[in-house]
Amino acid sequence: MPRHGLGSALMAEGRGAGKKILVTGSRGGIGVPLMQHLRDVGFRPIPLTRQQCDLELESPPEAFKRCEVDGVVHLATNFRTPQKDPVMLQRMLDWAGAGGVKMFVYFSSWVVHFPARGIVTPYVRAKRRSEELVRMARERYPGTAFFIVRPSVVVGHDGLMWQRIINRLGSFICMIPAEVSRSFVHIKEVKHCVVDLLGAKAPLPKTITVLGQRAPLKDWIREENFRGKNFSSKHAFAHYLDERQGSSKFWLCVRIACLIAVIVVGSLGYLRVAVLYGFLIALVIICFWAAVNYIDYITGLTNFDFEPDNEEDILALCNTVNTGRIALHGALNVRKYFCSNEALNGVQYLNQISLRRFNDIIEFDGLAHTITAEAGATFRDVIPFVRKRDHYIENYPNYFGITLGACVATAVHGSTCRLPFIACLIERIRCFNYATNQIEVWSREGENRFTDKVFDRAWSCSRVVLHVTLRVRPTSCRYSITSSSVDVRLVADPLALFIGVSRPDVSRLRRSSLFDGKEVAHTAEEAEDLHFGVVDSVEVRKNYASCHRATLNVYRRAEEGRNIKADYIGNMWNLMKPLGVEWYAKLVAYVSWNFEWFLRPEQFKEFWEEVFVENSHGYYFFKCLVRKNPEVPGFEGHPYFDTVSIDISALKTPGNRRRIIDLYRKYQPQYHKGKDYEFFAAPIAPNLSPVILDLVTKEDPALQNL
Repeated sequence: MPRHGLGSALMAEGRGAGKKILVTGSRGGIGVPLMQHLRDVGFRPIPLTRQQCDLELESPPEAFKRCEVDGVVHLATNFRTPQKDPVMLQRMLDWAGAGGVKMFVYFSSWVVHFPARGIVTPYVRAKRRSEELVRMARERYPGTAFFIVRPSVVVGHDGLMWQRIINRLGSFICMIPAEVSRSFVHIKEVKHCVVDLLGAKAPLPKTITVLGQRAPLKDWIREENFRGKNFSSKHAFAHYLDERQGSSKFWLCVRIACLIAVIVVGSLGYLRVAVLYGFLIALVIICFWAAVNYIDYITGLTNFDFEPDNEEDILALCNTVNTGRIALHGALNVRKYFCSNEALNGVQYLNQISLRRFNDIIEFDGLAHTITAEAGATFRDVIPFVRKRDHYIENYPNYFGITLGACVATAVHGSTCRLPFIACLIERIRCFNYATNQIEVWSREGENRFTDKVFDRAWSCSRVVLHVTLRVRPTSCRYSITSSSVDVRLVADPLALFIGVSRPDVSRLRRSSLFDGKEVAHTAEEAEDLHFGVVDSVEVRKNYASCHRATLNVYRRAEEGRNIKADYIGNMWNLMKPLGVEWYAKLVAYVSWNFEWFLRPEQFKEFWEEVFVENSHGYYFFKCLVRKNPEVPGFEGHPYFDTVSIDISALKTPGNRRRIIDLYRKYQPQYHKGKDYEFFAAPIAPNLSPVILDLVTKEDPALQNL
């Protein structure tokens, strides 16, 4: 489905204002359908072929009067010798810029996003060099609007190379590794994008990457086989799938037969032949592995992630053109992106965009006590930077790998409940709204107040955070800790456990019957001092659902004591990567869910009785961590404040799944969007790839309830 409103509107109106558009490479796979589409919407495309002018040797002749040309679309390329592409492009840039042509659209490729590898192919090198020439032309010729379009793998026309490859691979689906994938985009999407740029009525970034639906190559070949078939019932669709699976089983049997043949040949004494076959198979595997890891162009076959390191590339990927086709994240989230969670069926088919390389510190203001950094910067980057300048961050999470952008999109909490979320320290946000393609600045005051937008899924799903400004302090902070054992059956009011947050109330906290006679607060005189005895955080931790004992940890500011508690956990996580033990976190993510709910105080009391005290339903939670999130000035009325958060870990069992879903439906809490939540907050999609499912349901409405 086209995702460009202007292109569709121009087609409906049948007019392109009669603008003359010079198109180089007009006889190529993209050029032929683009020329026809431009005519259909009212433009006057002028073809420039190699026979008319060889751009490798000369600029366009005088017959092409640039003063009468409204725009240029440069598609011409030399696949055999791509090193000549920058030469052709430079001639066209100078011809258009010096002649005052209003608009220039250069067709690059999505390969410029591919990660750097040891071997850089000439094609990728030529595209990157060509884009540099366009950026230089923007400065040299300010009167011309220069655009870069980076389509991914274009299909939908028989003149396109990948369309021909897909057509020929229909009988060899099972021979294709499941890991081989591409981001295929239909030629209609590319045509509408060009029309949007030439129409100049909708704001778009200067550089646009046109991505399609990311999926394994197998699924796209199956999609081509679906085309033109009419499924009148679910039975007919299932029968077709059985046929395809039968074909796959056939090729699987062929591969197994070849393996058996090698074994039999070896057992009969033809050892040399068997060794030769084995050597050839191993050589093919090694060559494919080396190509994927060391050749940048081949990397695109298996790499799902884009890692832009500058604002231009981020805006190129995150805009209205790619709505619904990207999944944006900061540092790789262990639970979402390392494990194949059945609840994330579909996320794996999106183009993953990671901001972990977009992580520079932009500005430190010692007078205003603020630091501004790019959204991909983690606390592992920010904390040392601030400490070197004799400042500190009043609140930061236990896991230093969390990005600043994540603190805007999700309810990231830190070591102090006085400021329950990192968002409480944010002064300003600079973001890109890819529903309107506009840069926005949100602050605590003024028209664009962000305090009621943080953690809002609808708001964050239409924006990508670019810069975050945090408030820092010029003095350090230490704390003291008191741990006590609590019998949850004796707690009459669980909310009373958190009375001390913000300012301790000694008389209410000192309850020996609950805390086994241990003191949990300083004297009232000490508590009056804002720098000593002020309760920063109160946590209740219950490690086993069947156990009636919980641990109450009270953290207070102190003149002497430990550093902020996040340092201890954060430093341990920092050591995991150099020690090579990150696999442990991945293993835990495979076997357990971790989610966090935010309950209103009255809901929490009921939840406490049902899960912590009675546990009549047999909840098998091996970690329940409870915190109070008090209301903070500026965030009044926000649904995540004035709540009690419950951080739960549970083994992935069918019984736990059913109980968690039942609990969620009963309490309907707010939830942490950076942790597991899809399996209880959203219905699970059928076990079909979105490519197949979307196509089939469009072809046959009877299958929409499949």
